[in-house]
Amino acid sequence: MLSTVIMERFPEQGPALWKYNRVIYEEYTRNGGTGWLNYDREFRQKMEQAPEMAWDCREIELWVHTLARILNGYPRPVEQELLFRGFSKGFRSPAVTRGANNLRSAREAPGVVQEKLEKELQLGRVAGPFTQPPLPNFIVSSLGIVPKKDQGKYRMVHYLSYPKGSSVNDYLEEGTCSVCYASFDEAVDLVRAAGKGALMAKADIESAFRLLPVHLLGMQWAGQYFYDKCMPMGCAVSCSLFKTFACFLEWAQKNNPQGAHSTI
Repeated sequence: MLSTVIMERFPEQGPALWKYNRVIYEEYTRNGGTGWLNYDREFRQKMEQAPEMAWDCREIELWVHTLARILNGYPRPVEQELLFRGFSKGFRSPAVTRGANNLRSAREAPGVVQEKLEKELQLGRVAGPFTQPPLPNFIVSSLGIVPKKDQGKYRMVHYLSYPKGSSVNDYLEEGTCSVCYASFDEAVDLVRAAGKGALMAKADIESAFRLLPVHLLGMQWAGQYFYDKCMPMGCAVSCSLFKTFACFLEWAQKNNPQGAHSTI
């Protein structure tokens, strides 16, 4: 009933509201209990205080609570602590006070950057705009865009390697940024182990790095300030942290498939 009333008054919110309803329904059918009811009540209270929130934006505190239960059995204690702390408080990098100019690619395509920023704001992954730096010791790192494989599509990059020698990336320990992915030979071994007639598939996660919350990273556009709340393309440790998260998801899916599937 409430959904119908909201969509009659705000029809543009229809798709996001139906997605939210699906999240609640899946939580109820898979796990039962009252967790879904508490989530719904708390989410609606937040919507009253911050009506700019999107209905299809997952509430991170509830997600972290569920994640913690699954992490309890994860046999890698260092990565267990890293994941819980990162999702609870944001994956961090050292702070220094500094401003920066945006890259030429962003200045030459302002419409693309504006569109990307508006989407990130709507999804709740970026905060702003602010007329003044919204936080003490506010770091501004450059924005840029790079073309995707699809014609006419672009990816916005928060360039954390500028200026050289004093950038956010320069303050990250080199060992935390290195990453080693599964090899082609490992994929062949899996197919051989599965036997004749096995099928292979590859899936891609949309905006994968943006699933990871990050300790606020500053940016500036059109004379206004913003800060990023999710791991950006352009942070040297993004690949390594996401692989850590992905390996945990693989383990959780194998060892706790029902709980992991519901959380994911």
